[in-house]
Amino acid sequence: MKVLVKELKKCRICKSKKLSKFLDLDSMPLPNGFISEQDLKKSEEKYKLSCLFCEDCGLVQLSNVVNPSLMFKNYVYVPSVSKVMMNNFSNLSFQTFKEIQLNKNSLVVDIGSNDESLLTFFKNYGTRVLGVDPAKNLVKVARMRGIPSEARLFSLKSAKILRQRYGSADLITATNVVAHVDNLHDFFEGISHLLSEKGAFATEFPYIVDLIRKNEFDTIYHEHLSYFSLKPWVKLVESHGFEIVSAQRLSIHGGSLRLVHKRKGVSFNYGRNTVNFLIWKKRHYSFHRLSIQSMYINLC
Repeated sequence: MKVLVKELKKCRICKSKKLSKFLDLDSMPLPNGFISEQDLKKSEEKYKLSCLFCEDCGLVQLSNVVNPSLMFKNYVYVPSVSKVMMNNFSNLSFQTFKEIQLNKNSLVVDIGSNDESLLTFFKNYGTRVLGVDPAKNLVKVARMRGIPSEARLFSLKSAKILRQRYGSADLITATNVVAHVDNLHDFFEGISHLLSEKGAFATEFPYIVDLIRKNEFDTIYHEHLSYFSLKPWVKLVESHGFEIVSAQRLSIHGGSLRLVHKRKGVSFNYGRNTVNFLIWKKRHYSFHRLSIQSMYINLC
């Protein structure tokens, strides 16, 4: 029998047990868990929703992890209905295609590919594409649209299967996905295994600094297990042999970061925003000197 909820005992990045609770939203129903009209009078399952701050690395994370099969097996959100998201995907695909110098032989893998909105742009550029998503309903739609897709959660185990079937990836993308991942180290082991030696990993996720400054407490829900800033993120990626070569601030999802990574020691031309990254990194370290009490006051 699958465990529906587990309580977080240590930081998912640095494994520290120095976790301080600074925001408790009590128990909430799952996001995107829309119920039918005839079930409106029935009680709805609710799960604890509170945030912990790691005093060692600075990662903000939920205190409880709901089994992903409850949230992602049959997913209802699709980005293709949002003009803002499609414009963002268009920008990301053009930027990475140009800077990384992809071609018809390149393989682009999108993790958490949803309805393949992002991969459609890469396909139009002529690259080979592959989507990976646990939502079987969305994978079925993607295949009908001619996008090769695999219905599975991404991990090292699945990365080994994917590489054997499709070869290594020249670009791996994960937009608004990594925050959903519980085992981040297994996730990055999978990235490292699937990515070619000179490949790039591009990701986007909501930025905790924007969440704090703008009081975006409504973006905290069960799907989003981690709320990243640069200090813990750098610690995570460097522990798996990666470094950031480009960083950009985005307005989507209330304020996000777009980061592009390469393996350490590999020559890479992609890096025009590195100076800005260093500026943001400096601001970020100042942010992490805030006390838990200050964070709580800002969020409330």
